[in-house]
Amino acid sequence: MQPCFYDGGFDGFEIGVFNGVTADNSWSAYHWSRYYIASSTTVDDIMIARDDPREAIYTTGGLIGDICEPGDQDQAMATGDTTYPAWLDNGAAPLNVFSKAELYFIIAEAKARLGQDASAEFKEAVKASMDWYNTLNADTYAAYGIVNVTDAQVSAYLTAIDPLFQANPLQEILIEKYLAQAATEQLETYNDIRRVRYMDGANAYPITLTNPKNATSSANRWPLRLPYGESDVTSNPNVSAAFGSGNDAGVYI
Repeated sequence: MQPCFYDGGFDGFEIGVFNGVTADNSWSAYHWSRYYIASSTTVDDIMIARDDPREAIYTTGGLIGDICEPGDQDQAMATGDTTYPAWLDNGAAPLNVFSKAELYFIIAEAKARLGQDASAEFKEAVKASMDWYNTLNADTYAAYGIVNVTDAQVSAYLTAIDPLFQANPLQEILIEKYLAQAATEQLETYNDIRRVRYMDGANAYPITLTNPKNATSSANRWPLRLPYGESDVTSNPNVSAAFGSGNDAGVYI
């Protein structure tokens, strides 16, 4: 039996009260405050390699600032814009709580793991992600010659990635889910990475995450959990012991 939101017309659960004038979404508010939000090279490289029509909306492609490279110290210290994430929609973009794309990716992954045909759910998930990008205000990026993703582009994209899906359905589902959640569902991606590595092995997640500024003994460290707060570390001897000291401080994460 399918859950009611699967066959009941579920179209996504999002916070859509933002207008970019009197109410900014939280990612934009942080961006205006610190200029720490920028489009990811990892995501952008995958999109470019796949001729993904979302790429032009995901990042302005260097038209404002430079695209961020992993571990880029200069950009980490910058006080102005790096590559502007057009998906912020100048503060008006809705925030996904549970997107339609995520629902269909979850069902597609479950079917793939059970050896069932997940192609219909996979295509619906990718299309839902494309549709979400089209809910953004086109005026935000029209000045850069960027337009909404068309039905023809979605169809062509699904045709282009179908051989990848047929060759390895689970891997392709995880890659496309990673791309779909790059805008407002990054925390779910973090959970996916931990979950897949726990279920399938340390190297099972198909996206390679590297940061040359975060390597020890030629291995990139990747946080498995959020760190303890400073007050916990300094006031609780048990937490302090778990935190570690010297070169081992913070490695627990």
